[in-house]
Amino acid sequence: CQVKTTYVDQEGKFGDPFSGFLSGDDQFWVVDAAISYRLPKRFGLITIEAKNLFDEEFNFQDTDPSNPWTVPEQVISAKVTLAF
Repeated sequence: CQVKTTYVDQEGKFGDPFSGFLSGDDQFWVVDAAISYRLPKRFGLITIEAKNLFDEEFNFQDTDPSNPWTVPEQVISAKVTLAF
């Protein structure tokens, strides 16, 4: 079981496709959580992960939009990793 909390305090110019750049700021907490189950005989893992667990709304401009470290909406995913 993993839980990660991140606090962000950002101030700057936020990009808006309709009105260009707007000055603004925001402070928020984001909580991510994951739980894993190891398959019998160590054949792999099953993981369920939740990003932005509490669906926090925020105004955030990522410095690398092609590789974001947080998501603006709640995302729940499952992953299966097999080992042979």
